[in-house]
Amino acid sequence: MKILSIKNLFLLTFLVLTAIVRSQQPLPTLPNLSQIVAREATSGLFNHSFSVNDPRLFTQLGAGLSSANDFGGVPGAENYDIFYSDTNGSLDANGTCITIECRYLGTSAGGGCNMAHLELVFSNGFRISSNALTNFYGTGINYIAGSELNAVDCNPNSASTMGNNSATPNTMFLSLTFDFSSLINEINLTLCEGEEYNSGGTIFNEQNPSGTGYINNANCYNRIELVDLTFEPINVANFSYNGCIGDNFSVTLGNVTFNEQNPTGQALVPGIIGCDTLYDVNLSFVPLINENFSYSGCTGDNFFCHAWQCYFQ
Repeated sequence: MKILSIKNLFLLTFLVLTAIVRSQQPLPTLPNLSQIVAREATSGLFNHSFSVNDPRLFTQLGAGLSSANDFGGVPGAENYDIFYSDTNGSLDANGTCITIECRYLGTSAGGGCNMAHLELVFSNGFRISSNALTNFYGTGINYIAGSELNAVDCNPNSASTMGNNSATPNTMFLSLTFDFSSLINEINLTLCEGEEYNSGGTIFNEQNPSGTGYINNANCYNRIELVDLTFEPINVANFSYNGCIGDNFSVTLGNVTFNEQNPTGQALVPGIIGCDTLYDVNLSFVPLINENFSYSGCTGDNFFCHAWQCYFQ
């Protein structure tokens, strides 16, 4: 009896490639981003909204923060500047971070730069809250060390207290640089025909290979995935066999068994490191050949046959 079983074959010519990385895409070009909302605490909590292309986000006021601001806290005493930046807090129109600088001269209790929250708001209403800082600066007797984490703790009602600028140069301000990199992932996948990827309930497939997935998290740190899929075809192979009726030959490909009773068809074998293989199967069974052999001889002629060879003595 000849029985073959082929569940998973290593006949694949490529790997399915997967890349999931933190996005380095500039925030101003993030798909469908519409607004940046800064939440500041001065005798209450106030949201300050900026459209994604607001010129103020592409300008660092620097020394000008002494007399101007992008938004204010304590009237006439607490000026804020918000702009796209690199991870060090320097102005960068293609930055992956957002920096908020604050000039505050009050030395009494209750320091300045009281940021409670920073959000990215998308055109569908989805929101991402920054969960980390890449840089910050606090100084003065009313700086509360560690309070900078209140700006990224996912609690919109707790705020940082970064101190005052009474003893600092006129170009060195209280600051917070907000990071979103762990919340924005790039998903680059090579899949097989017929496969799909689910991102936050959005199905990406051959008809919808790229776009943004919006993922709600229970801890309020929502995130997005920038999805880009490519597709490889499944492998196609032939399997044939020529045998005899009744030789009990059988082969299992995937979950389909082929034999004398089921000699032809197709079977899909799952891939181990790549796409599946689709087999076209054709088994052929021919009948046994029956032949007669006769001999007439004399007693004692010592005629005999062995392995189809006959001899006389």
